[in-house]
Amino acid sequence: VRQESVFDSEARSRAGALGLTQLMPATARGLVRSVMRVRYRRAFLYDPSTNARLGAAYLKSLEDRFGGNPLWALAAYNGGPTRMARVLKENAGMPEDEIFESHPAYETRDYVRRVMLFTESYRALYPESAGAGAGDEGETGASSGKTPGAGS
Repeated sequence: VRQESVFDSEARSRAGALGLTQLMPATARGLVRSVMRVRYRRAFLYDPSTNARLGAAYLKSLEDRFGGNPLWALAAYNGGPTRMARVLKENAGMPEDEIFESHPAYETRDYVRRVMLFTESYRALYPESAGAGAGDEGETGASSGKTPGAGS
């Protein structure tokens, strides 16, 4: 949420992503059906608790899709799962850091670095809750403790 919207529930990206977790309306529509089991309303994207619930569900689905790898899930969240799947396919067998750096979108690489850095900062600030959340690996599921491109 910090990186996506700077905690602005009315945030709107140039690409059309909305709310705290910057969900695209088409993505949110599917999430509302599967997670909330109600009819989609655009207003859900501006409601902080609903948007956070949908964003968390989307991130979890990406973690599942990308084998629990937080780097790939975050890159998919920001740059799209199809693009991330293509990057992985084109770079199969390469080390994780080289795959990450081969992602064609600088914005996505920068986004992942920042989220991983914020994750570590929050862990330092709130050590008592560091094990809570997505699979006992913190909010983003980031368990490696490494921040790509930041001396790791």
